Amino acid sequence: MKDWNGICHRCAKKSMVHMTSIFDEDLICMKCQLAEANHTMQETAAREKQAAIRNGDLNFPGIGLPDDLIVYQDSVKPTEA
Repeated sequence: MKDWNGICHRCAKKSMVHMTSIFDEDLICMKCQLAEANHTMQETAAREKQAAIRNGDLNFPGIGLPDDLIVYQDSVKPTEA
């Protein structure tokens, strides 16, 4: 699990609040979460996560971030400690 340090793992902007992405394990700001909520793959990601949890997988990493939601440069994305 990644730690929240006040910087969105997706857009690298400061934020006082965050959520875990439905697509991966990034901790994201509300602006990035809104982009996810409106994405065409959001329902698929939510279904896959729910199915994994029902099957006992509480560490499901997500289905992966769709390319059109990637907004960070590789040098900006936080790495897992």
